[in-house]
Amino acid sequence: MEQLTNYDPDGGFDATHRIKLSYMKGEATAELICEVGGNVCGAHMLRGFTDDDYITAVVGDPINDKHASFFDDEDLKTIQHADVEYVIFHDPSGHRERVSGMEAHRYLVGVQIVGYQPE
Repeated sequence: MEQLTNYDPDGGFDATHRIKLSYMKGEATAELICEVGGNVCGAHMLRGFTDDDYITAVVGDPINDKHASFFDDEDLKTIQHADVEYVIFHDPSGHRERVSGMEAHRYLVGVQIVGYQPE
């Protein structure tokens, strides 16, 4: 994954932010990659990820392929973003546990801007 090397939203708020959500449940961890566009930046944008019970993530991102199960009714071949039905946690022994997207916010330990593209 690319690392954020420059963040300066002062030039205008209309941009696309790439966000990494980090989760931990016991020793098990999960990560999701999401995107947000429009007139948002910094803490105002990040706060939305801690207040919302639903998670919309990037379809086809390798991190999400490992840690997200999308709702079955989504046509994942024709869309870029979809609602997460389950977050898939992995522990050090290789055990996997699915937690509903609506419950996953209880295990959220980090919200980080990892990409920024001004429009």
